[in-house]
Amino acid sequence: QVQLFVASVKDGKVPPFLHSKYLVIDSRWSCSGSWNMWSRSAFYEMEAEIFVQSETFASDLEAKFMSERDLFCVSVKTADECNQFLPKGCEICEGFGPFFDVK
Repeated sequence: QVQLFVASVKDGKVPPFLHSKYLVIDSRWSCSGSWNMWSRSAFYEMEAEIFVQSETFASDLEAKFMSERDLFCVSVKTADECNQFLPKGCEICEGFGPFFDVK
């Protein structure tokens, strides 16, 4: 199941700024770094990413996400909702989707 969240001011709380991104897959695989989901990151910018196979590391990242999700994130379920938060809307993600058709 795919769920998308956007960090946003929520209940008057401003999310902390941290440029890193992370991803957890099947509570076992993780990656963390600065890579963005667009071709500019892949070909023109200096980005770094670390990939880890560790249930402990994945569990720590999942706990961090759950804590921050409750404080600072808004769930987005449609492309229109996504467009409200992202300056370029879903065009950035289109090559990686479809995110909103996944059941």
